[in-house]
Amino acid sequence: MESDDCSVKVAVHIRPLIGDERLQGCKDCVTVVSGKPQVQIGSHSFTFDHVYGSTGTPSTEMYQECAAPLVDGLFQGYNATVLAYGQTGSGKTYTMGTGCGDTSQTGIVPQVMNALFTKIETLKDQIEFQIHVSFIEKAMIIEEESSHCVGDSREIDEEAKEWEHKLLQNSMDKELHELNRRLEEKESEMKLFDGYDPAALKQHFGKKIAEVEDEKRAVQEERNRLLAEIENLASDGQAQKLQDVHAQNLKSLEAQIQDLKKKQESQVQLLKRKQKSDDAARRLQEEIQSIKAQKVQLQHRMKQEAEQFRQWKASREKELLQLRKEGRKSEYERHKLQALNQRQKMVSTRSLPCSFESLNLE
Repeated sequence: MESDDCSVKVAVHIRPLIGDERLQGCKDCVTVVSGKPQVQIGSHSFTFDHVYGSTGTPSTEMYQECAAPLVDGLFQGYNATVLAYGQTGSGKTYTMGTGCGDTSQTGIVPQVMNALFTKIETLKDQIEFQIHVSFIEKAMIIEEESSHCVGDSREIDEEAKEWEHKLLQNSMDKELHELNRRLEEKESEMKLFDGYDPAALKQHFGKKIAEVEDEKRAVQEERNRLLAEIENLASDGQAQKLQDVHAQNLKSLEAQIQDLKKKQESQVQLLKRKQKSDDAARRLQEEIQSIKAQKVQLQHRMKQEAEQFRQWKASREKELLQLRKEGRKSEYERHKLQALNQRQKMVSTRSLPCSFESLNLE
């Protein structure tokens, strides 16, 4: 253990007294031998490679002396492991740094991670790195607690599934309500067009336009006839009077022609507006059919989702009954084992529970 080439180094980290222990009047039972990596407990002495805490080396130097050389060796191809072992409550988690959020009291694991990534950042242009991490914290006694945890987990999963079902149903209900509202609006708009027969209106306007065309043609012919008569009249006084009469009639006919043109244009505009109205009604009908199709699909989805949830609920209840049956059986077995354990404890020595935390670098 005194050789620097030894592949295994052992260090002890002395845990200070906590507040409750001081209030109870407890005192340190470990004494550090001055100038040596050695501790003394009563009349017994124990030698290590390093001693930290109490009156030994400060804990802040633990990483540089114990873990930093392992990190350097890792980049040279060597595997490394930092193992914290001790009685429950002796400070393993504190030493490794996995349970403290205070950066001023950072443990070994966070410092190793920082050193690794700093080194990788420096060498990333020369070497390609791949990092894989696994993290396991193993407690000593979890049998009874774990059974409750499993039960709680199942209840949480079931409650989460029910909440998910409720949220999905509420979402689809809102979507269905919106589709119904849009459908009512479109149907109310469609009622405005129900009182009109498109074919009859088109025939009516076509007939009106034809009548105006015929009347316009007749007036035009009368105008042309009067113009021809005016040109054929003699220049005497009687002819002049007839010419004036025909001129007045001609002006009247021209005014009628203008009125007929206006009526014709008005009928054409009405026909165009009717065509636009027919197009709008057709588009509205298509929208109504589309909304109805969406509504049917949504209702089908709601029924399907409700059926799936019902099947899942039935399966969960069946599984729960089976688990309860197995739980009663396990409870019976546990009581038997506890009774056996109590009998064994009466004839065996009592040992302190211990656990460990480790950091493996490969």
